[in-house]
Amino acid sequence: MFRRLRHLFDYLFRRSRLEDELDEEVRSSFEMLADRFAARGMPLAAACRAARIEF
Repeated sequence: MFRRLRHLFDYLFRRSRLEDELDEEVRSSFEMLADRFAARGMPLAAACRAARIEF
């Protein structure tokens, strides 16, 4: 019984950590893309929109 609970908690916490890492990776990639558009002279709002479209 305790073994099953331990595995369940391990699974849930590991999954949450992996999802957090994936979210951070996606957010970072999006920000880098938006920064590239902004560096080309686009206003920030337009750069973010273009990044969302391309991403």
